[in-house]
Amino acid sequence: MKIKRTFLLLISSIFICGFTGCGPVKLTPAEKAEMKKNMEIIKADINEKDFYIDVNYMIPQRGLSAPLNSSYSVSVLGDEIVSDLPYYGEASMVPYGGGHGLNFRSTIDSMKQRHSGDHFTIRIKTHDIEGSYEYEILIYDNGRAEITVTSVYLDTIRYFGDYRFRN
Repeated sequence: MKIKRTFLLLISSIFICGFTGCGPVKLTPAEKAEMKKNMEIIKADINEKDFYIDVNYMIPQRGLSAPLNSSYSVSVLGDEIVSDLPYYGEASMVPYGGGHGLNFRSTIDSMKQRHSGDHFTIRIKTHDIEGSYEYEILIYDNGRAEITVTSVYLDTIRYFGDYRFRN
């Protein structure tokens, strides 16, 4: 009886999805043109090493994820990265007085980028007096962004936000 009910539920779900369009979202030509324009702007900004991401959500490796207010950000300005991010997680080595977490301005040691499909991936390596960090930034054609920060002394943490397009 239980198998028949499960089978019936599965078949009805497939039938409903077939008629209601549960497939991939189709973009209009105007939306496709806007996405292409966004990618061109993002590519130019990355090549100029001049871009800004507003962060509004974080997911620590340990603990609960949390929404953030709009005052947190990551920006690349020439050969520098400016990180203004909250950090929640475990640190294996902390300077006396607590340290600064992920709030710093530092010279970029290396920056690599690649474009694949609907997003750019940027890997930035940097360091300061408290340690070395790797920022992996994914910027999508719709302006959404993901940032993963790894460090030798800090737990990995992920952030989500929006690419700031210049007017």
